Amino acid sequence: MYLSKEQEKRLLEELHPSKIFGEMDSQNPEFWSEDKRQARQDNYDFVIALLDLGCRYSEAATLEKDKIDLNNRTIELYRSKVENHSILYMTDRLYEVFKRRISNDNGSKYIFTNKNGGPRNHSTKGIRNAMERAGLSEFRVHDLRHSLASKLVQNGMSLQEVSEILGHSNISMTMRYAHLESTETAKKARDVLNRLNDSKPVLKVV
Repeated sequence: MYLSKEQEKRLLEELHPSKIFGEMDSQNPEFWSEDKRQARQDNYDFVIALLDLGCRYSEAATLEKDKIDLNNRTIELYRSKVENHSILYMTDRLYEVFKRRISNDNGSKYIFTNKNGGPRNHSTKGIRNAMERAGLSEFRVHDLRHSLASKLVQNGMSLQEVSEILGHSNISMTMRYAHLESTETAKKARDVLNRLNDSKPVLKVV
């Protein structure tokens, strides 16, 4: 399963601290502690990373600051499951997330941390709650990885290219998205034929 553009928008709206806290604080200003505010911000930032890197939860949770190059906007991501490294480029929104989190130095070497400064705990409750509020109860957090892959294939990237972005050990793991590539290829063929057909005179049927 993968999120549509509209579904992704709804999820991010539910995670965004300013919207959630703005509504709830007006009713009960004392309800949200600073810890809860930070937890919401962390979940929002973390989902941006999962959406735009297409990485596994553990890969984002253990991402270290010194693997992030803000000047060149690159990330060296270690894929522990397949034991390889990927150099990925940041999207504009991911750059803003990492820039903010690195500038707010908390003394930890990790981008996403637990309360003790170690790597983020494997807890998806806050994200799953946001999915529920967004009407996405059938989705799992891992589907954010599928969402990136599907988005790339549907916008012209080959399975081989997507395999490299996902850090798959071989392309057979990427073949689950082959039907999307076939659909997009068929659309490209239609568009080519339409352009060619438009340049030809239409024969009248008599």
